[in-house]
Amino acid sequence: MLIYSLCNRYKEEKFLLYTYSNVKLPNNLPKNLTCKKYNEFIFRTTRKLGKYFNRLSSLENRLINKCDNVIVIGGSLFMESKRNLDLSEYSFWYKNIKKPYYILGSNIGPVYSTEYINEIKDNVFSKAKDVCLRDNKSYEYVSELKNVRVSTDIIFSYDVSKYRKVKEENKVIISVIDISKKAGQIVNPDLEKYEQKILELIKFFVNREYEIELMSFCKEEGDEIAIESIFNKSEFKNKIKKYYYNGNVEEALSELATAKTIIGTRFHANIIGFLLNKNVIPVIYNDKTRNMLEDISFEGKYIDIENMDNFNIKELKDEDLKYLINIDKHIRKAESQFKILDEVFSKDERLK
Repeated sequence: MLIYSLCNRYKEEKFLLYTYSNVKLPNNLPKNLTCKKYNEFIFRTTRKLGKYFNRLSSLENRLINKCDNVIVIGGSLFMESKRNLDLSEYSFWYKNIKKPYYILGSNIGPVYSTEYINEIKDNVFSKAKDVCLRDNKSYEYVSELKNVRVSTDIIFSYDVSKYRKVKEENKVIISVIDISKKAGQIVNPDLEKYEQKILELIKFFVNREYEIELMSFCKEEGDEIAIESIFNKSEFKNKIKKYYYNGNVEEALSELATAKTIIGTRFHANIIGFLLNKNVIPVIYNDKTRNMLEDISFEGKYIDIENMDNFNIKELKDEDLKYLINIDKHIRKAESQFKILDEVFSKDERLK
């Protein structure tokens, strides 16, 4: 959705995306996007050799140097690992970009040391033409840099108007993750307790005659495994549907639009829920969700994975399942993520 937002905004520009050969891409990619696929082993090996010789791998050099600009667009791009890593390796890619580069839509965190912040400030952000972060907490880390700005998440600007016309059903869609894969972002992740909470939610909504749908956003990070584990432990198997996202954005958005309530462990499950004007119960597994909810003044119910005992499902009331939040101003604000790129691509001139 981030790539689609970028390419569809600047339809007269040509974009190049490189990825690994085993990555499945959607069939309906933007017409102005060219994708180059490379063998992951070869690509990673040449990158390691490139770092050893203090330069980008020849593959990346060829790709980047033939372009006019480099756009880094994503969400959780700047997370500090608890492992004792060489920070210079983290910022190596950025240090060797010879073209103007722009960073859009990301947050910073988790953060465990001042060394990490200093590294990305000195060797990543300060050298960028523009950095637009997606939450205020992230901005506070680097606010002294003049080329750094803050807005809301880019997906807030995604046009979902046609999906709001989809018929809503008495359905709850639950986005789940494999929290064992989030050990670096969750203090003492308790997979059993998380699954039990999801099972309790399923029972709660079954008793209220809701349809139940478990939704995977990312197979590679274990969402489908998490769904199968929860499904196999549920006493309501005949009441549960499963949806595995396969790269078809339109189909996934249409599916989410059928829900009355969305329970989102995935960060963007919540934002899409807000966009679709749904009742949303976020599941917070790291600060990016917490910071986003604070920035938009969310006042509904939520589940904190690090404090799951504080969420008593039996206390959910009818008004909690009717809570909606108006995000119009955040939709407008998200447009500013592209403010500098609009100038670079002279978008305003083309629209006149």
